[in-house]
Amino acid sequence: MKRRNYLLRILVLFLPLIPIISHAGQLHTLSAKQAASMSKLKANSSGQTKIQWSKQGVPAFMTGNFPSMHPKGPGAEAALSFLNEYRDLFKLKDAAQEFKHSRTDKDNLGFTHVRLRQQYKGIPVHGGELITHFNPQRQGR
Repeated sequence: MKRRNYLLRILVLFLPLIPIISHAGQLHTLSAKQAASMSKLKANSSGQTKIQWSKQGVPAFMTGNFPSMHPKGPGAEAALSFLNEYRDLFKLKDAAQEFKHSRTDKDNLGFTHVRLRQQYKGIPVHGGELITHFNPQRQGR
């Protein structure tokens, strides 16, 4: 009896953590279009690409080296072009219609940070900001 109560207490204690564990473990089912876009991204990136997924099923945070952004250099044009190239992964129709450039900053290490503001039918989306980082060699990160 004591053992069963002990196990029940452990279960009750850890039950609230199950959604966090599954979210942190990146258990996310990709659509066919997202899977194709993800394969293309991994094939075109150099090194390891890591993605953390949002609850909406789109990338919330990505790390990697994305040379496809390089020819366009650091800027809003390169960031929007990247989003359009992989729009299925992000569930976008047209990045230029869904994001507007808000500002570009350069830090003391030579990194350029491009901020894009998400909008829906011209109305800004609360919390909808995308930041792209370019290293000093002008490669998207």
